[in-house]
Amino acid sequence: MAVDTSAKFDVAARAILAHEVGAERVSTRVAEAVVHAWERLARHFARIVGEDGIRTILARSVTVASGTFPWLVADGRGLIGDRSSAGLRAAMAIQDPDVIAGAFGALLAAFSALLGRLIGDELVARLLFEVWPEIDLQAGTSRGPT
Repeated sequence: MAVDTSAKFDVAARAILAHEVGAERVSTRVAEAVVHAWERLARHFARIVGEDGIRTILARSVTVASGTFPWLVADGRGLIGDRSSAGLRAAMAIQDPDVIAGAFGALLAAFSALLGRLIGDELVARLLFEVWPEIDLQAGTSRGPT
């Protein structure tokens, strides 16, 4: 599956992480922010495709993104395919913050593409806005108070 790893997902991922992390750009904090972002995504999108559907899409997103970031898989298994995000957090915590952001962008791109096939790209975009209404994900900027 070809994944759109264009700048729009990199910009969105970096905006989300900037919002979640703030000025503290150390690997462990950025890794924790990615896990928190995935948990927010999972809760919100599970309303549409269910918890099992979200786990499946997240696991597949890891597999797809691991083509560029092979450390996202351990022993051939995705690190966030189960209920625990400990594996993802641990794998990311030893990476450079910019590498973590790039991996999050690839995960977000894969997630959006896979989910878009099921529910449509416009609905995915609208639901992403609902998760982070305070961030303009396309521009990578804060919208201010909502």
